[in-house]
Amino acid sequence: MVVSYAKDDTIRLWDVRSETEIMQKHLTHVTSVQFSPKGDSIVSSSNDGAICFWAVSSGQLIKKLEEDGVIFDIQFSPDGQLLVSSLSNNTIAIWNVKSSEKVHVLRGHSDIVRKAAFSSDGRFVVSCSSDNTIRTWDAIAGTEIQKFEAGSEGTHDVKFLPSGQIIVACLSEKVQLWDVKLKVVIQKFGGYEMCKISIDVSSDGNMIALSLENATIKLLKKIVLFKKILKK
Repeated sequence: MVVSYAKDDTIRLWDVRSETEIMQKHLTHVTSVQFSPKGDSIVSSSNDGAICFWAVSSGQLIKKLEEDGVIFDIQFSPDGQLLVSSLSNNTIAIWNVKSSEKVHVLRGHSDIVRKAAFSSDGRFVVSCSSDNTIRTWDAIAGTEIQKFEAGSEGTHDVKFLPSGQIIVACLSEKVQLWDVKLKVVIQKFGGYEMCKISIDVSSDGNMIALSLENATIKLLKKIVLFKKILKK
């Protein structure tokens, strides 16, 4: 199955084999939608601050959470126990999915938070903001770990690679790979005329999918990286 959302304020669930629509819900300006890791539910967010959980089998609303401000993105943790939301009030919220409790509010960005995502082990969160920084957070303690200066170009999306040691950042004119420990850019992809919308990473971390505003998708291959160790 495939889940989609569009500017007509709907989320839709599709059966790929029969190429038919099996669910449609009208919401207020949907900003993000995602399957749970188990695939039995869908979570959606909208600019009125609503987070809605839907049952895949019935299409019924399971529950609804409320945020203070526009939600730009939502992402499940790998085990499906937590949810992270990126907000217009410059904060990031981490929710316990089962209890519907807000576990942490992460503060540090000085402008809207565009995207936030968990590491593959669920222990960390990486975020990007219109304040031109990328930050990493301890998802358990709810504290900031590092800040990366991404420059004035603007970062649209950010994710950890599966190892957790590299961050891939989607900027307006290029894609950057950051070494988490060294806090330096170790690889760049550029030469794209259209602004990037979002990125995704393959399960082995070797391929990066990049969506562009001209309705195309680019696949980038991460090359073998060599680090130069500087000795004092």
